[in-house]
Amino acid sequence: RRSGRARRWRKGPAEGGEPNFPGLGISFPPEAGSLLRWNNARPDGTVNPEVLHAGMPVLRGVKYVITKWFRVRRWS
Repeated sequence: RRSGRARRWRKGPAEGGEPNFPGLGISFPPEAGSLLRWNNARPDGTVNPEVLHAGMPVLRGVKYVITKWFRVRRWS
């Protein structure tokens, strides 16, 4: 299971494409060079529903991201 995630934007779109976290009531502008890191799990290992998120549609331009997933144990 993924315990966390980091996302870096290589290229941000001219409009749209932001990650939206409805449980937290926030979204982040996808700017080139920015990094966003969050935990998918609470300290006790249970899923944190507040960080469920969705990538909003790119309305103009393109976006390129690098994503790193962190896992609780080795992936096989």
